Amino acid sequence: MEIVDDDSPELSGLRSQTGAEPGIGGVQRERLLIAAATQTEDIVRQVRAVRLLAAHAEPRHIPVLLQALSLTVDNRLYSAVVGALYRVDALPQIVEAFFNAHYDPRVRKALHQVLRIKLENGDTRVLDLAAEHLTEEADGDPRALAEAIMQFNPLATSRYVEFFPERDLLDLVWIIRRRNIPGTPALIAWLERLRRYARERGFEEAPHLLSEEIERLSGGHSG
Repeated sequence: MEIVDDDSPELSGLRSQTGAEPGIGGVQRERLLIAAATQTEDIVRQVRAVRLLAAHAEPRHIPVLLQALSLTVDNRLYSAVVGALYRVDALPQIVEAFFNAHYDPRVRKALHQVLRIKLENGDTRVLDLAAEHLTEEADGDPRALAEAIMQFNPLATSRYVEFFPERDLLDLVWIIRRRNIPGTPALIAWLERLRRYARERGFEEAPHLLSEEIERLSGGHSG
């Protein structure tokens, strides 16, 4: 894989610090960059390696980028990793990594930021992939679906909640009722956004049921 020319000043600097010989091949160049990206002795070299790797990053590099981020707490590295992840043409893997990134809040935050940027740039595949993942994780169980939605909190509580089919909206309302989830202002505002979405989509039952639930939780007029 061609990551950078042999005579690149950046690669030459990395090579001199690792003792690699000039004229190394593509595979060796890649290994050199991966090794530099996951070391913590020199943050400048680490950031440089991540940026070089980003130029031709592939799906198989996602674990390397996440490992680099988990090893070092530095805003320069964070920005470099977010930029690299954004450039990787591997949205399904990034969504999957987001759902699995419970082990490191920094990694989860970076993946969330990548997904937000992609959504803001019009890549609605994020919503489709998220819905698919949540549905599979719930395995048809409405309660599990609601819990999965709550786990998806960084996106579900944003304006990007509109990946719910009507059936899941109905399930969610019934789960809120059965579990006696308190009507916090955040929850009511979220349900109001879902109601607007349901109306825009032309759903038949969901807008009415959501209005009832909003009124019940707020004790006032549901709009």
